[in-house]
Amino acid sequence: MDYLQLMLYLTDVDENTHCFSISPESVNNPILDRDSQLERDGSVDVHGLAGPIVLFNIALLHTATVRATQRERKTVQAYYGHRFRPFLSNCSVIPPRFWRNSSDSEVRAFYGNLNDTSRAFQPAFLLAG
Repeated sequence: MDYLQLMLYLTDVDENTHCFSISPESVNNPILDRDSQLERDGSVDVHGLAGPIVLFNIALLHTATVRATQRERKTVQAYYGHRFRPFLSNCSVIPPRFWRNSSDSEVRAFYGNLNDTSRAFQPAFLLAG
């Protein structure tokens, strides 16, 4: 599995709100194009109370399902990649307590693959100590 994503719902999500949707795949089935995948396995909307997480392979067909609603869907999302490959997303900031300040060299190495956003904030992090 190349890349993982973790999504944590911070608000309740149901059939009346925006939600995360995924087309489930089995490791035993062949990888299909988008339309064939949806025809074979469909799509599942992930609903639940605030608190549960969804951990998934980002290679799977997935999306945010948007609905007409006045309620916000709030999430925290973390992307897990490989330290010797390009970063996966610019939608996050890696705190210096992981990539610079940790006493554990493995933690520093794991989080040390900084994305462009973290690099842009680096001068502010250096001032913060």
